[in-house]
Amino acid sequence: MMVDYLALWRAMLIIGVFSYALWKESPYFRFCEHAFLGSALGYTLVITIKTINTTAVFPLVSEAKIIYVIPIILGIVLFLRYSNSTKWISRWPIALIIGVGTALGMRGVLYAYIISQVKATATASFMTDNALTNFNNIISVLTTILVLLFFTFTVLKGEKEGSLMFQLRKISRLMIMLTLGAFFGSITMARLTLIAGQIKELLIAFGLLTS
Repeated sequence: MMVDYLALWRAMLIIGVFSYALWKESPYFRFCEHAFLGSALGYTLVITIKTINTTAVFPLVSEAKIIYVIPIILGIVLFLRYSNSTKWISRWPIALIIGVGTALGMRGVLYAYIISQVKATATASFMTDNALTNFNNIISVLTTILVLLFFTFTVLKGEKEGSLMFQLRKISRLMIMLTLGAFFGSITMARLTLIAGQIKELLIAFGLLTS
């Protein structure tokens, strides 16, 4: 039987990482931690150099796109941060990166979590040929209205206990709890899937399970 030394090495690293949670911090765990960080940083460095070469240097040299000089200069200016006398210059590209990143992030968040959901709710049809689709659309629209009703503090402030509006807001609170529970469950299942994958790697490495 041929021994897969790469699988055994991977299994020993997995055990080393798990040892922190199962036992305590040890030199073995620190070795595995440093090995992971070192390999991740090395991989990131190689990918970064390759990206700079393919997206900036190559178009600048071969296609004479002078506009790519600007991001290259801004990238070089970032290294001025290591000098106290020129540190202030590096704040300009950092501000530009943060500003552009924030703008792109806000655009993505607004479209994904607000605009697209409002559009889907407003255009939901209750008269399709599929009864299940109609039911889902009705539940989606009602849930949206109830949750928005729960956060309407100014108009509904001080409603009497036992009133219709009070009961509707109790249902809204239940909808919010169900949604948060579903999110938490999905995240937990994703983490358990990752752990199960690592345990499977261990069983395969020690010959207790076939791949």
